[in-house]
Amino acid sequence: MCWPQPIKISCMSIYVKLPTGDFDIEDLREFYADLKDSSFKFSVWKSRPALIEKNRKTFWLYTGQNYDPKFIDLVEDGWTQDHCYVCSKTITDTKKEYTETSGYFNGFDWVCKDCYEIVIDTDDLEKRLSELPQYEK
Repeated sequence: MCWPQPIKISCMSIYVKLPTGDFDIEDLREFYADLKDSSFKFSVWKSRPALIEKNRKTFWLYTGQNYDPKFIDLVEDGWTQDHCYVCSKTITDTKKEYTETSGYFNGFDWVCKDCYEIVIDTDDLEKRLSELPQYEK
């Protein structure tokens, strides 16, 4: 009698080395798909208005939405940083070792210079990914 062979399932992922860290290749494909049709412009980061709860525990980027001034303050320069959509690097107005002061902005999302030039600014992501160091984990 023949017994069915067990199915082998691999839990290994392929990671790609970028200047900003190592990333699962599938995540990079998703980021590219999310952003490839956006119109990005290289910009210097600046603070934007934010809605801040009076207890100072919750912040929202102010984009014109309604709010109750009894519970929430509108602070003109209250949004003090953004994060790269791909690698989460902080983009703010103060240059430090692990922050950037500029990047690519599409009106809503920020992408740091390294991630934009490597992951987003290409017509052939698969070719670009094949040129980068990879490993399984």
